[in-house]
Amino acid sequence: MFLTKDDYLNLQKATNDYLTIQRTTILVVIDPAVAASHQIAQDAKAGTEVLLLDQHQDSITQITTTLAAGDYCTLHLIAHGAPNGLRLGGTDLSSETIAQYKQQLLEWGIDEIIIYGCNIVFDQELWVKLHVLTGANITFAA
Repeated sequence: MFLTKDDYLNLQKATNDYLTIQRTTILVVIDPAVAASHQIAQDAKAGTEVLLLDQHQDSITQITTTLAAGDYCTLHLIAHGAPNGLRLGGTDLSSETIAQYKQQLLEWGIDEIIIYGCNIVFDQELWVKLHVLTGANITFAA
């Protein structure tokens, strides 16, 4: 069987479409208060989506919107610790505040969250709730 010119062009287009749709599986979220946040964003590996948070908007909403627009399996959070948890842009995520983000966190649909930062409080209640709501494995890196 031979391909016609139209068959070949359709196959080539389908192949190109497939290659351009390859999913970005990693989302790196950076708190702009982190030193060198813009440099960290620029140095991200190819194929990695970067979200530099806007401190004037709700950070959980920004993350939820970005996750919904892609097909991510891993979320990297680069931020500072807060008195009771994690400071993401203008949002403090703690065991006291996590309930208000329940619906959004249920929508994340990711496999893993890796948290990088200094002074992150190990609040077991917060991290267990984050795991339960997102279904993601939670790990910490220095």
